[in-house]
This record gives sequence, C-alpha cells and structure tokens, in this order.
Amino acid sequence: MEDLIVFPQDADFKHVPQCTTGRVYVLHFTSSQRKLFFWLQEPKTDKDEENCTKINSYINNPHLAQQQQQTGGGAAGGAAAANPFAQFMRY
Repeated sequence: MEDLIVFPQDADFKHVPQCTTGRVYVLHFTSSQRKLFFWLQEPKTDKDEENCTKINSYINNPHLAQQQQQTGGGAAGGAAAANPFAQFMRY
C-alpha cells in the first residue's frame, strides 16, 4: 500500500459511465495524467452520487473533512462513516 497525497483542487472523483458491467469511479489528477480507478463492490447504489459529491467536497475543502472527523460527522460509525473517501481508501 502506498500513501496518496491529494492537494485541494488537484483531483476530481467521478463516475465512469463507459463501464457497463459494474460501478467504476476514477480519481483523475488535474496536475498530471495520473488516474486511479475504483470498483465499488457495495451492493447498494442509492448513495453513490451523494458519496461522489462528498468525496469531491473533501478533496476541494479538506478542512471540512477534518471538522467532520473530529465531530464524528453526526453519523453513526464516527469518522470513517462521515468520510466516504476514507471508506474507499481503506479497502
């Protein structure tokens, strides 16, 4: 496993609509051609769009993610539940 450093405004997380056999998302870095692909295995799809929006928000506003981690985000499960990017990266 390697560390991944993402600077604000340096990446965009989005759905890959060309993939028709699963739910694939890409983390595309704007400062380079680097792309990291994520295949979602969670059977429920109802929060995909919400999680994608949150991940982009955390990338562009890391202070928001820190605040939610410190407060637990108001969600059950603490910091990991409040930060979908952390959930994706932990697997």
